[in-house]
Amino acid sequence: MVVYRLCSAAFATRQLALDGEGAALHGQRWNARGQRAAYFASSRALCALEYLVHIEDVAGVPDLRMLRLELAIRPDSLHDFSSGKGLPHAWKTAAALGRCQKFGDGVLTQTDSLGFKIPSALIPAEWNVVLNPNFAAFRTSILSFRSEGRFVYDPRFFEPGRQRSAIAD
Repeated sequence: MVVYRLCSAAFATRQLALDGEGAALHGQRWNARGQRAAYFASSRALCALEYLVHIEDVAGVPDLRMLRLELAIRPDSLHDFSSGKGLPHAWKTAAALGRCQKFGDGVLTQTDSLGFKIPSALIPAEWNVVLNPNFAAFRTSILSFRSEGRFVYDPRFFEPGRQRSAIAD
């Protein structure tokens, strides 16, 4: 399985991108504060969109790197919820954040689990993977890790009030 992560160049090392500390410090949709987790997406495009939706200050976008991770997946090591079945009620809504964090923490505290696969809230037909850095075989599950280099968003994403035409530039 190949998955992608977009992160600041300062955190684009194997150790820092996979340690789950950022998610533990702030909490995310699928983990509460204090629970380590490493978030990845099924494609570069989804990865870029997932990052973009959280940008509050365009001027604050750091120097980014696209990371590619290849995992060896045993059928019993990654819980698959990509169909949406088994997820908390209304999991895509802000009101469900606590339920989603409790759900994710329940999976992530199992040291016999590499993590879980869930649909993207932005594009439910696509999926994200939340990895468990505490999984006993976490390091040996990684077949390859590499940076694909600098990632820069097209500046049209950040042009305020730009009129959209029917034909792409």
